[in-house]
Amino acid sequence: MERRLLRGYGPLAAMLLAFVLMAVFVPTVASQREVVQVSGAGTGAGSGGSGGGATSGAGGAAGAAGAGGAVAGTGTPASAGATGHVAACGGQKAQVPNDPYSPPCIAFSGGNGGATSPGVTATTINISYRATSDSTTFQQQLAALGGAQFNDTEADIQRTIQGLAQYFNTHFQFYGRKLNVEFFNGTGSLTNELLGQGQEQANADAVTAAQTEHAFAELNGVTEPYDDALFQQKVVAFGAPYLSAKWMNDRS
Repeated sequence: MERRLLRGYGPLAAMLLAFVLMAVFVPTVASQREVVQVSGAGTGAGSGGSGGGATSGAGGAAGAAGAGGAVAGTGTPASAGATGHVAACGGQKAQVPNDPYSPPCIAFSGGNGGATSPGVTATTINISYRATSDSTTFQQQLAALGGAQFNDTEADIQRTIQGLAQYFNTHFQFYGRKLNVEFFNGTGSLTNELLGQGQEQANADAVTAAQTEHAFAELNGVTEPYDDALFQQKVVAFGAPYLSAKWMNDRS
């Protein structure tokens, strides 16, 4: 039982947030100067992952959330006529000074396309985090199997995530937007879902993320039933590193 639960679940939720946001949302290539013209219809849905974080349901939407391009995965036109400008920062090469993993520093001005995707407005990128009744016990068991102690409460986890979101909002470029993390108590159970059960509860939680929290992405998508449900709701799911390439391709 313990070995089965451990398989494929290295990163804890707070660590996953830091890595995934850096890998997906932060620009990786800087141009001296580039003009982004927002117009036309969106592209089809796609999916992709980086460093063990999987995305499904509204793939390609990182560009919509960051650069203000056409809506990804919805076929809905972005705000026509909005023009944004990006350029290298004057005198500062790295977005985060003295960080060897930092992307190039980019300055942004002008329009960002407004509401380019569900959960994305001109000023915010909504991200949800589902807490389950067994969230803390699951992570404590996971840590114990790895020879570590994990005694954080759910409140501790949420404080960590909020602190990381604040760090990214302060130091990274989201093209005029800020990350907004919404926490909610789900009806599902990580343990049940990891054993292939609890699809009905996972479906209900995905509806909450999409329709109540208005989430662009969900941080705690660490089970296949929940990720399937999020895909149906067109919410990007982070946290399913063990799923196959076929599973990802079927949801592209």
